[in-house]
Parts: sequence; structure tokens; C-alpha cells
Amino acid sequence: MVRGALAVLDAGIGLQFFVPAGDGFTFSRGVRLTLEADDLCVLDSALVVQGTAAGLPILHLFSQQGELNRSFGQIYNSPNISINEAIGSTGRLVCDGDNKLVIYAPRGALGEVRAYRTDGTPVWRTIFANFRANRMEDHPGGWRVTVSPDGVHSLHALTAIPGRGLLVQWTYRTYDEIVARASYGTILSYLLNPVTGEPIGPDTTLPPILAATDSTVLVAYEDPEPRFEVRALLPRR
Repeated sequence: MVRGALAVLDAGIGLQFFVPAGDGFTFSRGVRLTLEADDLCVLDSALVVQGTAAGLPILHLFSQQGELNRSFGQIYNSPNISINEAIGSTGRLVCDGDNKLVIYAPRGALGEVRAYRTDGTPVWRTIFANFRANRMEDHPGGWRVTVSPDGVHSLHALTAIPGRGLLVQWTYRTYDEIVARASYGTILSYLLNPVTGEPIGPDTTLPPILAATDSTVLVAYEDPEPRFEVRALLPRR
């Protein structure tokens, strides 16, 4: 891949590549995928795509030409393919180039983060206690959802912060906040060791962070309109 190039998911079913041109980028080429994708990251020369297609595993390694090289990772194993897809089809990816890991967290249903090697070997799994979610149940006619009376957690962001760790942010909304279409509710932030998945420390005061470099973070709000801020990352003490 050209240094500084961008790979962008197009409506979940294709990739578009843009290369640097002057002060911006210009379209280079497009590649159609064989599955519905929800997130993308780049690890070395591989494109790692998260998504499902007819019960396939959730993580997929594509070449830069769009060829599928490997699929791996399974979040939930039910005879009902629809439940497997409902639990694992949406989430967030981080490609950790330093440790050669693919790190994934489902958007809801399960409060956990998992790390894999690119050959599909699981490396670690971190489960968050007291996670609230709607219950999905198998029954002879298919499956049903029972709404959680205590509210639900959902994944807001999974972000690698260079030199600091892996930031996981969950939002918690009560039933009333869900009905009122509240954007975030309460944001819970956890910093994990990307090598082991061990928590380094929680910090419930962090704003909603979507991306980071070694010196800045991108903060995103909806209050009520989308608003973005770039903030300096304070030196470690």
C-alpha cells in the first residue's frame, strides 16, 4: 500500500483506496468484498475486515488486491446462524502493528475484548464484569430478544493510544435514556495492556475518544449535533 494512502469501507460491501495528491487525496481504485463489513484496519500489508456472511467467522484478512486469504474468530457458537451474526456482526477493530495482533470488541450483547494473531490463534480475552445487555434466546421457531430492565452497555470506541495502551469505552444508557434517544448516557473508560489484555486502570472522566496519535486525541460529541475536537495528549507523569 502506498505510504499515507487511505482504505475506506464503502457501504460495508466494498473498499475504496485513495492516494496522496497535493494537499489531499485522490481516488485510486475500488475493490468489492464478498461479505458485509463493519470495520477495517491495516496490519503490515494485510487488510483486516470485520463482518459476517452466512455464518462465516467474523475476522477476515484480505490482500490489497481484494483477495480473501484467511477468515478466523468466532464470538458466539449457536446452531442459529442469525444469533451468531447478531452478536458478532458489528464491532470495532484495532490492528496492533507493534505486537502483530488483531484486537476486536463486539458493539453490544457481550462485554469483552479479544486479541488474535493473524493466523487465527487467540491470544487473550478480557471480560468486563457487570455488563448489561438485552438477552438473546434460542427457541424452536428462531430466536427472541428480552429487553434488559436495568439498561444496556454498548461499545463506543476501541482506540490504540501509542505509548499508553488500548482504550475501551463503553456507554451505559438506562431504559428511559434509550427511549429518549440519548447519545451516550454514562461513558466508562478502561485502559488495557495490548499485549496481555490486563486492565491498566479505569478513568470514568475521559471524554468520548475516537482516534489518537502519540500526542493528540480526536474527541467526538453529539450535543445534539456532531462536534469534533482535537486535544493535546498530556505527557505521562
